[in-house]
Amino acid sequence: MAKNARKGKQPKRTGSKPAAVEPASVPVTYDLFELPTAQHKAGLAGLLLQIESMRNRKKPAPAYRWDDKQPATKVHIDFTRETVEELFTDAYPATVDKAWFRQQKKKEQLLDERPPETPGGVKKYLYEVVRPTLPALHHYLGTSETAGCWLSLWHRAGALQAIVG
Repeated sequence: MAKNARKGKQPKRTGSKPAAVEPASVPVTYDLFELPTAQHKAGLAGLLLQIESMRNRKKPAPAYRWDDKQPATKVHIDFTRETVEELFTDAYPATVDKAWFRQQKKKEQLLDERPPETPGGVKKYLYEVVRPTLPALHHYLGTSETAGCWLSLWHRAGALQAIVG
């Protein structure tokens, strides 16, 4: 047997495994009283808002139904391969923009730098930044001036996190 392995020959297999069958959908039940933290509960609320936004925008979304016996606290969601892929595609789309920063990050990613405009001023550095396009938030907030302020605040908070974190 060792000689066959050295010559690159594979030993014969006598048994074969049956091919795994992919289920059409995977049902998951969420109960608010069983979720361990407030963050998990907020995540479930966000998931349901995301699903409703996708439905309203005529995108494939996971099906869900409230429990017959506990409609206020328990929900059943059916995930398929297509709806999970669409859920992540819709939740995380982004564009690449350029932005100036006061602090230098990785030098190999630096696109340009600008000297201080005044003596004692601050040097600025240009980098590419990934900005989420937030289709679900746009769906719920609309296009009003107030909505634009909230979206701008969210983008700036994300940019600050990228600098600090």
